[in-house]
Amino acid sequence: MAYVVFALLGMCGGGFSVFMALEEKRRHFKAQQQQHEVQVKESQDQLELKVEELDLKTEELDKLHQSLETWRDELSKNRLALVSTQSSFDNKAIAYADLQTENTILKRDLRNVALHVRKLELDHEVRRQTQQTLDTRINDLGSRYLKDNVKWISKSLTQNNFVRCKKRLQDVIERCRAVDFDVKLRQNP
Repeated sequence: MAYVVFALLGMCGGGFSVFMALEEKRRHFKAQQQQHEVQVKESQDQLELKVEELDLKTEELDKLHQSLETWRDELSKNRLALVSTQSSFDNKAIAYADLQTENTILKRDLRNVALHVRKLELDHEVRRQTQQTLDTRINDLGSRYLKDNVKWISKSLTQNNFVRCKKRLQDVIERCRAVDFDVKLRQNP
């Protein structure tokens, strides 16, 4: 009878050790996931702020452009011949400078967005691989634990201890389901 008690204590201790080992990894993974979500949220907020700043600067540029047009119209009334040549030159110079500035800004923004998207893809892949590894370990340990307990219970099953063995089997199944191991009604040996 003592070997049965020691076997039960050994199995309980082993089950508890496995649970504690998996629980720490689960907590660590959950903390990493929350930290990643906070970083993504902060990045999105910063991007929105940059877009708002860009909109404000665009409005300022539009106002400046309008004031320049007004000034140019007044000057054209006084010096029509000189201003027509000068305004065509200014329009070309301003348009080219605006295009250069806008091109630089768009390239930088596009580079930043591409970098951010790639980082998110890599983070997603790492998270998927980690989850896949955890699922594999849970399935391996769960099936081994369930198989060993079913074998032990079936060997020790008698008419006198049927209720106790049934309760033990139910407890084992509940523990397996608690760590997301899918317990099937009938498993192939």
